[in-house]
Amino acid sequence: MIFTSLSREDIIRKYLEIEKELDRVKKEKEALEKELRKYKNPNTPPSAHPHLKPSVNPSPPAESVERLLVTTV
Repeated sequence: MIFTSLSREDIIRKYLEIEKELDRVKKEKEALEKELRKYKNPNTPPSAHPHLKPSVNPSPPAESVERLLVTTV
């Protein structure tokens, strides 16, 4: 943007628009960082985030059970 071709009022108006946009972006960034801190807090128990838990297989695969039976007999 070339400011030499703009009038003083136009330059001031553009500056105020840019400053308003900057404030909006800063507020949005702070809100996102606050949301992120909830998930990065080391004191948060794993049960608070069930979607982050690894899936646990309730029973071992049949092949490993057969191997266990063969080795124990």
